[in-house]
Amino acid sequence: MYKSLEEIIIAEKEQNLPFWKCVMKDDCVELDITEEESFQRMKQMYQVMKEADEAYEDNLMSRRRESGREACLWRFYRTSYRKSD
Repeated sequence: MYKSLEEIIIAEKEQNLPFWKCVMKDDCVELDITEEESFQRMKQMYQVMKEADEAYEDNLMSRRRESGREACLWRFYRTSYRKSD
């Protein structure tokens, strides 16, 4: 399993394969599935992400009057820059 994008880019160059193919091959080994099964899984995940993106309404507000985007930024800020005890 790749631990970073950098590792995939290195594999891409070493194996002379496109990015997606490196990910697919790793997926097949890790899950012990065929390339066809991996492709179908990727296709399904892509479709779910596409539908979520199309349905996203950034004008919706939370009870704190934050949009989804603002809430994500605040969550990131709180977890990334929290002072250690």
